[in-house]
Amino acid sequence: MDKDILIKDIPIGMFHNKTVLLTGATGLVGTHFLYAFADMRLKGGDVNVIALGTNFPPKHLEWLLQPPFVKYSICDLSTMDIKSYFNGVDIIIHAATYGQPQKFMDNPVSTIKLNTSVVIDLIEKIKSGGKFLFVSSSEVYSGLDVDSFTEDVVGTTNPEHPRACYIESKRCGEAIVNIYRNKGIDAKSVRLCLAYGEGTKKDD
Repeated sequence: MDKDILIKDIPIGMFHNKTVLLTGATGLVGTHFLYAFADMRLKGGDVNVIALGTNFPPKHLEWLLQPPFVKYSICDLSTMDIKSYFNGVDIIIHAATYGQPQKFMDNPVSTIKLNTSVVIDLIEKIKSGGKFLFVSSSEVYSGLDVDSFTEDVVGTTNPEHPRACYIESKRCGEAIVNIYRNKGIDAKSVRLCLAYGEGTKKDD
């Protein structure tokens, strides 16, 4: 399974006695992270997970989203006061925002908030010495007319593009992560492309 690849080269010790906040937990990407953490737990890793999602968990995740291993909450990060929650978090994985174009275009303001102001609020909740991972997208390369490119290149789409709420906010989210990394926080972005596997729905 994909989670076996995901954790193969990750030292379980780095999660020992740590609290991880995972946003977008019931989405496709979040599902893979949940399976990976469950596997770590089975192999002796002492990791506590706070999982956030916008819906009741689907059937295939019900067994994973159970205390004491996982504390699952339904919430909308784009509308809640994050500053009042999630104190004492060691690691944050921010995987919230729909990847399906129709869904994020139907909720453009929420999409922009999740990739910008929410990123700032979450990074500022990390404990000293903690880590932050922002799940960005290969959409930042949109508009390039080349067969291959490197990470120091971005696309050529403009703010009037139909998917601009997603593309531009992902770029801004990466800029925010870079600013905090320059301040000494262990913050990183990853540009995800063509995600599939457990959790894919027929209407995705």
